[in-house]
Amino acid sequence: MFQTDRIEGFVLKKKSLLSKDEMVVLFTKEYGKIRALAKGVKTFKSKRSAHLQTGNLIKATISSRHSIRYIQTTDLISGFMGLRTNTHIDALYLLIATVEGLLPEDQQEPQVYRIFTKAFVNLSKPDANVKHVLTASLNQLLHALGYIDQEYLLSELLAKVEEHTNRALPKHVII
Repeated sequence: MFQTDRIEGFVLKKKSLLSKDEMVVLFTKEYGKIRALAKGVKTFKSKRSAHLQTGNLIKATISSRHSIRYIQTTDLISGFMGLRTNTHIDALYLLIATVEGLLPEDQQEPQVYRIFTKAFVNLSKPDANVKHVLTASLNQLLHALGYIDQEYLLSELLAKVEEHTNRALPKHVII
């Protein structure tokens, strides 16, 4: 059966496949964390390539066929260019790695999506205190996902995320 949906979501990760395709992990408002195949995205003519950069907020048309999702079209909502600086890039990737590592696939998480979006918006503000925004956002994310029941310091939060995802996080600039 062939089904088409319009979604809004963040690009969490992408992986190059053979030929001109990429597997993209998205955190969507509608479905939670999903994987979708972007066919032909690595060609020079592809307009989707620029939209499918890690950390971008996009609207996309997704079609499903035989339990495989395909990204048909994309529109960029925000590239969060203010976050792609030396002072913010580690925080950006730390939030992305946390959500990508802790969320199950195909489970809608509206509260986590709101917290994640708010974190990106707050980090984008010119007067943002990166460490404070990151600490507050991670406390809220981990609480919403059921990993903590009290507030923790940033170093403790990072240790909990690393413990539950079994991977090291980018934190050399933040701590």
